[in-house]
Amino acid sequence: MFLAYFELDEGAGTIFQPALVGAHHTTTGDVFEAGIKRSWHHREIDYDDLTVVQTLQPGRLEVVRHPDFGNTSVLVKLGPDGYEADMHRETEFYRILDGLGTTPLFLGHITRGDRIVGFVSEYIIAEGKSAAVGTQTGRKKAACLAALRRMHANGVAHRDAHGGNCLLRENGTAVLIDFELSVVNPSQAQVAKDLWVMSHTVQIEGA
Repeated sequence: MFLAYFELDEGAGTIFQPALVGAHHTTTGDVFEAGIKRSWHHREIDYDDLTVVQTLQPGRLEVVRHPDFGNTSVLVKLGPDGYEADMHRETEFYRILDGLGTTPLFLGHITRGDRIVGFVSEYIIAEGKSAAVGTQTGRKKAACLAALRRMHANGVAHRDAHGGNCLLRENGTAVLIDFELSVVNPSQAQVAKDLWVMSHTVQIEGA
């Protein structure tokens, strides 16, 4: 069994089979099956074993601690009722992009019983909340565009690429987040739109 996603853009649908990325795409209807739970990372953590440090979005985003990570806080993103499909889609894009340096580190799956209900990732504090993070617009713009181009070079378009979905690390590199709308094998128009929106929204945020 596999997860499949339907993406509709400019009148063309693309079926994405994660286990067969690059091998099978077609133009049929929506065959996403929300009940199929597929993990790819070796680590699975029960939600009840987490210690919540800070709630960023109730029922959605939490800063937590767990013995696996020592004293380091990590970020948990959950897929509450109505958002399960988005969560599983985003998890799969973390798999596709794993090791490219374009995303926060994916650290494992969050479970409740026998269900995968979310994932845990590296927690990067957004600029403006830490004095150690640079705030110069030009620095962020260059880093975000570099991360986006690496993603494009590996066959993925973000499709929600704006300054708020790009986080700057203390070392000056950037990572992208929120892949619910991402697609594989993007069109040139999708790639160009990613770059244009990112470039202009980072400028606005820094104004």
